[in-house]
Amino acid sequence: MTAQITFFDLLSRAADFDDSVQRDCARLLRKWLKQGRMPGSWTVRWHDSAAAILREAAGLDVVRPGAQGGLVIDLRLLAGKLEVRAIQKDLMAFVEPGPSRDQERTLAAIERAAKLVSSEESLRWLDECRARERSGTLRMDAGDLSRLDAVVLALNRLGRRQEGAIHCSRLGALVGVSSKFFRRGAPGRRLLADALLYLSGNTQSSDDAREAALDAAGLLLSPTAYTVLVAGPLAIGSPPLDFPAELAARDEACMLTLQNLGGARLKAGVQGVVTVENEAPFLSLLAEGMHHRFLLVYTGGFAGRAVNALLERVLVDSPRWLHWGDTDLAGIRIARLLADTAGRAPVFFRCDAAEVRRLRRNLTPFSPAARKDIARELKEGPGRLGEEVLRACLAEGGWLEQEAWEALTR
Repeated sequence: MTAQITFFDLLSRAADFDDSVQRDCARLLRKWLKQGRMPGSWTVRWHDSAAAILREAAGLDVVRPGAQGGLVIDLRLLAGKLEVRAIQKDLMAFVEPGPSRDQERTLAAIERAAKLVSSEESLRWLDECRARERSGTLRMDAGDLSRLDAVVLALNRLGRRQEGAIHCSRLGALVGVSSKFFRRGAPGRRLLADALLYLSGNTQSSDDAREAALDAAGLLLSPTAYTVLVAGPLAIGSPPLDFPAELAARDEACMLTLQNLGGARLKAGVQGVVTVENEAPFLSLLAEGMHHRFLLVYTGGFAGRAVNALLERVLVDSPRWLHWGDTDLAGIRIARLLADTAGRAPVFFRCDAAEVRRLRRNLTPFSPAARKDIARELKEGPGRLGEEVLRACLAEGGWLEQEAWEALTR
């Protein structure tokens, strides 16, 4: 028997197999990929036992008759809950010297299809997106695909909740740290708004209708100013809402809006608060599991209103406050502004004076102008938070990045 496999409609649907069929189909897909030809589609031969496994899943319309006695395998259905990364790895083995744009899109589509099993509405909307793309009315580049990933996650999360503006708080780390996709005027914001309008049955496409749909979902005009990404033992409201713990149990962060912060407080037994300047280090602490003992707060550089509002509430009762930021002048100023807001000073964490001296060979060199700025800062404001760190940097001739600390100490 033969089967011809086409990869380019993976976004339209996904299937929910039981574990045994998932494993068998994943094994078969890897086998086909090893025997196949790129790009797009190819014909492979397989045993009757493999056909029997797929016939077992035929009730899910995975298999349909093909030409010349063969069977056509519908990967739109098959891609749902398989071992996606293993399939990707095998697929990449055939790409010489590197993936074309269509092949890159195929890999992204496979992974995305595996994420979509929980939302039939999202899948229907993606069906329409793909149809519009094929007709030329919707164009997607690599950035669009990334935005689409964030939109799909947002739709899945928003669709499960009915609490109005609190919806935005359930989006989690991927959307939270990708909030640049949802800033006013950004393509991702329009894409999400169109999706919300489509799913609600609203045929309007005006900017006012889009903003109304986003506002109803809790996505405000400036996510970076009015939301804060956190992970850890936090109670919100009375009675306490459960979504921070719900996400933390899956090692995810939670994006809170200003509306959620009125009753925010640390849970009993928490060891303290850690503020983190940059995205990658924040996600690194999350991966380390530090959110089980500390409340992690991502500032996104200079803190916005929601970050400050949260810190004003939780630092009153926090036994410790650690801050992980860059040691250049901007990083120190970020820490100082946080301290001014909170009315107390943090302890520098990981990127401190001792680490600057220890990693002196791996610092980012200062420009002459930056060196002068630091010298002037130390002269005009002696005794301020971060003075020891800045003096160490000035003595060693450079500053320590958060990401560099990670790379050098792992």
